[in-house]
Amino acid sequence: VSVAISATQVITPKVSATAVNVTGIVSVDGAAVLGSTVSVSGAATFKAGVSVSGTMAATVITNSGIVTLTDAASVAVDLTAGNIFVVSLSTTGRTLEFPTGGTAGQCFAIYVIQASASCVLAFPSGYRWENGTTATFSTSLGDVDILAGIMRTTAIADVVVRTNFN
Repeated sequence: VSVAISATQVITPKVSATAVNVTGIVSVDGAAVLGSTVSVSGAATFKAGVSVSGTMAATVITNSGIVTLTDAASVAVDLTAGNIFVVSLSTTGRTLEFPTGGTAGQCFAIYVIQASASCVLAFPSGYRWENGTTATFSTSLGDVDILAGIMRTTAIADVVVRTNFN
């Protein structure tokens, strides 16, 4: 059985098919068993667990909001918690640790706020800077800079800094 949907369709009973092509929105409220190919070129909502036997490729876009990092001697960045972070530096001598939990191609951004004047950040290996030189951050009280990066691998992040978003 092949199912073709060209407009918004809510499927509530159990559906079994060998191929499904969707050009609109699909919402599955019950069980769906698909024996072959599923193609969705619109939005898809699943209100229960999704089981896959075989290969599945998916792009998941979530918005976890802005994740606050703890200001400490070692500022940890966990990319499983989100992609956008903020840290307010209260003193100098901080190290922005290399992000953990990231995957190749994952993007992230960190707002760096000077909660006290002249706070300087250090960086461990793994960060790769524009033109090969570690960026200079703003150091005046209240300054806001943004470090943006892309994980090249799980051990290398290519980063740039833009300053003075006051």
